[in-house]
Amino acid sequence: MMQSPRLSGFTNENRRYDLTAQAAGQDLAKPDFVELQGIRATMELQDDASVETTARNGLYNTKTELLTLSKDIVVKSTNGYEAFLSEAVLDMRAGKIVSDKPVLVKTSTLNINANGVEVSDRGNFLRFERGVTVLLLPDAPARYEARSQ
Repeated sequence: MMQSPRLSGFTNENRRYDLTAQAAGQDLAKPDFVELQGIRATMELQDDASVETTARNGLYNTKTELLTLSKDIVVKSTNGYEAFLSEAVLDMRAGKIVSDKPVLVKTSTLNINANGVEVSDRGNFLRFERGVTVLLLPDAPARYEARSQ
């Protein structure tokens, strides 16, 4: 068992990513896979934005650079959105996140629930699938009155 492993690299678009975990283990019979616990991954987006993903567990494929996450996944961007998932796959090279499990995305102006999501194009493209609902969060009356004066 390794303590505090770290992996850094660059996406296909030359954007930096870092992956750390509290602990990691490897089965010698499956040398391309590393089991991770207490995961934190950061990835650069455009315009000096970034996204941080945390999860309880994960399985990293060293050949494909795919990180399959499970349990208590939270994705936070410096652009102001948060996503909550139970399973997801991060493609570190492509800078992409995909899940075919339920997802909740929150921003200051809306909440989106869906049964699948794909985040790509450096975070510019979000595609929600199956049973998508959107809740718009209107401005609070005090904020509206202050702007209209």
